[in-house]
Amino acid sequence: MCASNSSEVPSPPRPRDANTFPPNLSQVVLVCLVAVLIDYPVAYVPASPQQSHFLGGEPLDVYQVTITLSEPASAAPSPHFHIFLKFSCPAVLSAQYEQLKPASMVSNLKDRFKHRLENVGAEMQIQQSMETLDRVAL
Repeated sequence: MCASNSSEVPSPPRPRDANTFPPNLSQVVLVCLVAVLIDYPVAYVPASPQQSHFLGGEPLDVYQVTITLSEPASAAPSPHFHIFLKFSCPAVLSAQYEQLKPASMVSNLKDRFKHRLENVGAEMQIQQSMETLDRVAL
């Protein structure tokens, strides 16, 4: 048995951070990877890592998927709304690619999430609008 004069409890070894990516991955790779992991249907990145502002002044098709969670009858009568997903796509791309046209995107979003959300008792609403912003952040 080992005696110690210290009253401090040793801290456990620090686990490896689950959110750490290898340092050699570029912004282009990471943004696209995260978009795939969180089910975003569109991912775009600046032309170079040094570019901090892009798509400023460009019309964007903006999509917002809202879910409504109904409470049991015994709970508060008002439903709870939550923005589940929000993303944009340059409008110039929707003019060039059929699958990026607003009607196709809304239909694809419904197909992708409808059954998942129904399984948890949620209803989905999809709003599409066109916005032009000064700058777009990743």
